[in-house]
Amino acid sequence: MKYIKVICLALLLFIVTEESVKAQSREVVSEIDSTVLLIGEQTDVVYKVPMAQNITPPQFGDTLIENLEIVYRTIDTVTINSQSIINYRYTVTAFDSALFFIPQFPFIIDGDTFFSTPLSLKVLTVPVDTVDLAITDIKPIEKAPFNWREWAGYLLILLLVIAIVIGAYFLIKYLKNKKNSSQKAEDKVAEEHRLPANDEALAALAQLRDEISTLTSRQKVKMYYTNIVDILRVYIERVYNMPMMEKTTDDILGSLIQLKKNNRQSFNDLQNILTTSDLVKFAKFVPQQQEHILTLDLAEAFVKNTFNQAVENTVIVQQK
Repeated sequence: MKYIKVICLALLLFIVTEESVKAQSREVVSEIDSTVLLIGEQTDVVYKVPMAQNITPPQFGDTLIENLEIVYRTIDTVTINSQSIINYRYTVTAFDSALFFIPQFPFIIDGDTFFSTPLSLKVLTVPVDTVDLAITDIKPIEKAPFNWREWAGYLLILLLVIAIVIGAYFLIKYLKNKKNSSQKAEDKVAEEHRLPANDEALAALAQLRDEISTLTSRQKVKMYYTNIVDILRVYIERVYNMPMMEKTTDDILGSLIQLKKNNRQSFNDLQNILTTSDLVKFAKFVPQQQEHILTLDLAEAFVKNTFNQAVENTVIVQQK
């Protein structure tokens, strides 16, 4: 019986000791890096919690306690004497001088609640030298003196930029005029060696006559009539000295009112050529083979029947 009592007592002591060790191992330790700060300085408040399966720390907002602001927070794990410790680190600061009391905070560890140890923090104001840093009246705004040496450099740069811009302008203008003069000279030489307007137009139309037999697709037919009209545009420009390349059919015919009065047949031939060409290009009209030849014949007749008359009118105008 005596032995049974001894064994029971030993078991009781073992259980109490184990629970005491377990509770001690679950203790939450609070630490602070510095207990005295100046306003605006920072320090770390650390809560060390033993590793466990479930840990619920206190939920802090922007402040740890009133007027003690949390700048940032981190969580890290360290191992001390084969025991893993979780560090809940809060970097705090304050902007009011006071003695802050940081109370105990509850940590729930595996269903049990453990409280941290309380801390204190004293925040001091920055001492002010009332002798050298005495408050004085606000001085009026002083106008900075004008520095001619500094502005002279800017002025010199500005004048240099203006000179470069003006020089570049006249250089570009000179080169452009030189290029235009050279182009005009080349055009004049080319014009002097150019065939007369009627010979040039008739030669170009003769080349088109060889293409009539190859006009099998609509695309070729469209190009054929376009070429005929372009040849006549160039011819009219040279003979009547009027721009024709960008004009529509109505504009071309409207510009040749004098031709309509003096040579109605040639005017009608030109009108037929331009109308047929417009139908081919814009209305998907495909003329017969005979119409290809007829249009080319009308174009050649227009050149032959208008050249001499146009030259005579030009001579009369020059004599007047």
